[in-house]
Amino acid sequence: EKANALPVNLAYMGWCDLQYGKPIESQDLLREQENFILECNTTTSFQANSWKTYRNNQSEKHSLLAEVLHQKCFCHLLSGYIAGWFEASYGVSTWCIETQCSVTGAENCTFLIVHSFN
Repeated sequence: EKANALPVNLAYMGWCDLQYGKPIESQDLLREQENFILECNTTTSFQANSWKTYRNNQSEKHSLLAEVLHQKCFCHLLSGYIAGWFEASYGVSTWCIETQCSVTGAENCTFLIVHSFN
């Protein structure tokens, strides 16, 4: 159960508490290698928490900060790690796209893991 080991790995490293939107069965992913979409979320992304801490410690007058905080998503490293995990585990080219980020006020950081169709 390669997919189910990912949340354990991320928690062990202190990166986040990843949770899948629905239970993942490896045979389903292997059967539908080129058509899967999975949703997962976390309330404890280390990247989002770092950005929130930075934002709280800086002045809003800082133009770079104001420009950066208009982004929709901040957890790029986590997105890449999740995509790489699925790609290495199943031999399928994947993308992981963050659709919501707690830095921008969302309750969770939400990610979609999809086959990249390359």
